[in-house]
Amino acid sequence: MILRAIPLKLPPWHRLFSTKSPPFPVIATCPSPTSACAPTPTMPSGFEIDHKTPLNGLISNYAQQVLICTGKDDWPSKIEDDNSGDNLAADLKELVGGRGAVFSDPFHNISILNSSFPSSVSKKSPLQTTSAYLLPSFKYVPFLPRVSFDSVEALVKGYLLPEKLHVAHEGLSPIHRDRLTRKPAYRELLWGVRDVEDILVLVCGHGGRDQRCGVFGPLLKREFEEKLGGVGVDVLTGEVAIGVEDRELSARGVEEKRTAARVGLISHIGGHKFAGNVICYLPPELKTREGESHPLAGCGIWFGRVEPKHVEGIVRETILKGNVIEELFRGGIRQDGTIRSSEGKSDIVNTRRFLLALGAFGLVSLFYGRYAPDTRSRLDEKRFVPFVITHKEKVSNSAFILTVAPRGFKEQEDEDSGTDRPSHQNRDLLERAWNHGLWSVEIKQPQIQVSRDYTPLPPASSEVEDTELRHSKLRFLIRKIDGGEVSTYLSRLQVGDTVELRGPHLGFDVRARLGTADSLVFLAGGTGIAPALQAARALLNDRTPSPSKPSVSILWANRHRDDCPATPSPQQDATRTPRDAPNAMTSLLCQLKSRYGNRLTYASTVDDEGTFISDRDVLIAAQKSHRKLSNDTTLTRTPSSSLSPAATPCTYHSASALPSSPGHDATLEKNTPCGCIDANGSPLQNSGKNLLVVSGPEGFINHFAGPKLWAQGTELQGPLGGVAARLWASNPKLWENWLVLKL
Repeated sequence: MILRAIPLKLPPWHRLFSTKSPPFPVIATCPSPTSACAPTPTMPSGFEIDHKTPLNGLISNYAQQVLICTGKDDWPSKIEDDNSGDNLAADLKELVGGRGAVFSDPFHNISILNSSFPSSVSKKSPLQTTSAYLLPSFKYVPFLPRVSFDSVEALVKGYLLPEKLHVAHEGLSPIHRDRLTRKPAYRELLWGVRDVEDILVLVCGHGGRDQRCGVFGPLLKREFEEKLGGVGVDVLTGEVAIGVEDRELSARGVEEKRTAARVGLISHIGGHKFAGNVICYLPPELKTREGESHPLAGCGIWFGRVEPKHVEGIVRETILKGNVIEELFRGGIRQDGTIRSSEGKSDIVNTRRFLLALGAFGLVSLFYGRYAPDTRSRLDEKRFVPFVITHKEKVSNSAFILTVAPRGFKEQEDEDSGTDRPSHQNRDLLERAWNHGLWSVEIKQPQIQVSRDYTPLPPASSEVEDTELRHSKLRFLIRKIDGGEVSTYLSRLQVGDTVELRGPHLGFDVRARLGTADSLVFLAGGTGIAPALQAARALLNDRTPSPSKPSVSILWANRHRDDCPATPSPQQDATRTPRDAPNAMTSLLCQLKSRYGNRLTYASTVDDEGTFISDRDVLIAAQKSHRKLSNDTTLTRTPSSSLSPAATPCTYHSASALPSSPGHDATLEKNTPCGCIDANGSPLQNSGKNLLVVSGPEGFINHFAGPKLWAQGTELQGPLGGVAARLWASNPKLWENWLVLKL
């Protein structure tokens, strides 16, 4: 029997995924303003703007936004709580507000926002009504009576439900499927619905949710109104009048009416740390000044980190000409609901076509006995890539460990099974990250498009380490925090679900900074234990020749005992028999202790038990682990006061250089050698500093080391403060050979 390969006609891949250049005009940076603009405001302490995280792709995944016209310019943190819960947002969330809603559909997200636009007033009825914009379908619904829930249901069933269900719903009964799909007949219950012809500029001004947008929102709104008016765009500020032409026409007739725009404040859209956040919705019939079709007509364009100086550029380049400004671009949505990034990648437009193609691709794999690598599972510092959850283990009532691996990995893969397989794609990258010292990856919450940095946990043994590297697995300690956007999302996921990661992002190189010194004391608050264990692995697992064998002492602060059972207090002997059974995290600590012996010590405090890390605990930990270096001339670090006057402080080992340093050494590792020199200007062969590292919540870091500092668009270490500053002042000689690092 002769087998012949049957030619398979696959659908054009570019119709499924676009990997070409963006399908819209792009300029790299925003042009400088040509006229005066408001100064960029200074943010309150603790509410600084994130200028480090790439913006591209950080846009909420939604099929439709409902923009409710409240006439207010701010709202409670949860908009459904406004007016004691009697509001349109609460009604809509009851029907389509996500998990638990009547018509909840995870494949068809509805974004519900409040806006400062006033509602239209009906001249036909005395009933109180609320208006709403539907975007990017560009519909305006002027009259939704507040005394009748029927109108809300008509809005949902007539305009918001999907016209066609996702293929994943094929297992539902016909009745259930019918219930979740749109019924155009319901539109007849809503009077006065019209197409949106005005440009809409939406600025997040939700001060009740976050101070950054509360500061930027009103400022940018005024700036947009001024700059739009300055280029001849009519800025409309009143209600939308139904049945009456609500624009000022030129003296020469209707056909020459000018372009109009409305600028409004809106509630939370995700990414407050990127304030100011702006969405420009450009109506489908919009024309350029030359009378040609606008390149972005029918699109919603998301911008982040918008300052007053950028407004003129957005108006002239994006709104008038149709150019996307790449440095500010978060993403875009087309009228058909397709989400786009600046790389031209889009959501799957036709899921059925994709699955058919995937099936055909599987047949080709069967013929040839191989499969192509899933390149989208290769970790990347600039793009989010999908990983699958392989294990989820409870640690305490509020914490769990999440294990993820590249999509398509196989547990049974051998070491020599081929480097093109998904589980091999990240091995070299992860080895470099582990060898660097401290590092993290971002995990994204896709519904609201925000991300948080999480620190991978080290393996318990060399055998486990080899296995996890071979499969490119990563483990994260996650604590669910009330109101935590990413942690709450992760707590709901199960084994088999997909998460998106970006990284790795390299932090401090603890080995380079420790040098020939020998002591690391790590103060960890809550999940700050993860970087503590990373640092311990980097120092204790180091196989390079060294005159000293570093020791690591960890003081771990927790709120509850179930977070850290079977761990001693700072005053107890770590070898005592524990009274409690260990959980997953404390078992890991015990395994690492067994692996590294007396070079690793740890103790914990528990708020509920009235125990806390004291100044004395920090001092004792430092004295126990710190060898007296003052009599060992080969290891003594020359004080900065005796350095050559022309010497530049060493970037790695100078305390004076730390306040203006960021929390990473990624570039230093490649470009900056140790700059320690003696008073004669000669390089020191044996140099380094003992390290006191503080990691945890912001208040924890502030208490023990003083707050960090935001400047030059990034987060810097800031001056020494808190407990460390008191200890340094009380015994400067003891602490002369120590550095404090804030994570």
